[in-house]
Amino acid sequence: MNMHHLRVNDDDEDVDRLRTFSASKGGIINRGDSFRRRRSRSNSLAPSSPMHPRSGVGGLGGGVGGGSSLGLGSGYNGGSSSNGFGFGNANAQETHQPPVEFFRVEMLGSAGVGKQALVSQFRTSDCINAYDGPECDEAEQNISIILNGTESELKFLTGNTESKDELEQADAFLVVYSCIDKESFTRAKQILSRLQDMDLLRHRPTILVANKIDLARSRAVSAQDGKCLACTFGAKFIEVSVGINHNCDELLAGTLTQIRLKKDQNQLQLNPKKSKDKSKFRENKNVETVETDKCLTDLKTGDVGPRDANSPAHWYKSRSVMLASMKARQMLTWILGKEDSKFKHCENLQVL
Repeated sequence: MNMHHLRVNDDDEDVDRLRTFSASKGGIINRGDSFRRRRSRSNSLAPSSPMHPRSGVGGLGGGVGGGSSLGLGSGYNGGSSSNGFGFGNANAQETHQPPVEFFRVEMLGSAGVGKQALVSQFRTSDCINAYDGPECDEAEQNISIILNGTESELKFLTGNTESKDELEQADAFLVVYSCIDKESFTRAKQILSRLQDMDLLRHRPTILVANKIDLARSRAVSAQDGKCLACTFGAKFIEVSVGINHNCDELLAGTLTQIRLKKDQNQLQLNPKKSKDKSKFRENKNVETVETDKCLTDLKTGDVGPRDANSPAHWYKSRSVMLASMKARQMLTWILGKEDSKFKHCENLQVL
């Protein structure tokens, strides 16, 4: 079987492309793409709000091992790739395939910032110049990923819904703006404010995405401004370029990592006695992050609301004050010539 034949099969209705990554706190490694027969929908766990953990998910393990579990393409075993092609029995494959966690990711932002193009690039490791390709339809926005040996499926929604009921169904938010369009950055700020007002950021990971950084001469929004905005809302931040496939894999794998980490954190908060050692460890390691999240959730323009007196950030009166403090902190960092750990942390998608 040659690569040309594989490319033809990639467009086949019965064949799915499977993205494979391994990840650690140091970054991600792209293990390549493979092909397999389309998985039955019955093998995917139904989506639900991350505020209400899925039943039976806690015991879900299992990665994908050996080439026979992939209908077509390279196998995956223990974080390494192989070049063999397997043609197992389709019915046997579905019988032995473990359930796959299914997550919804809302992509929000102004028109023209590259949301659809970003989803198209997510589907392949190849640089496809996604701006020139056809737009994805609703059925093409599901992407299967093996990350650290465990398979998940992400459904990216680009409809810019305003309904709180629909937004509550999301497991994560990607707020996208164009670094060459100041208005799209302002719109991203408004979207983050609205999500915070609806109390949707506390239990869901949020990533602020700056696209089109390859157009450096036309840049209108600096990376520093993006980091300040992300830190103001307790979000992560990454700059990408769909046109040259820069950081797209990092964003895709990072989105899934953030969902898994946030889900684990939510479960620990709901079941504090389940793992005392883990709870104490996370409390000591992330006490500043947790307290900041609680503070940011309460921040509303013109309405301070009740605050925790023990919170170190209780003096913040509005988002504008929070944003101004972040800019002052960044300026001080620049003057001293040192990299602020908070801004560096917001760019690491492998940790909460």
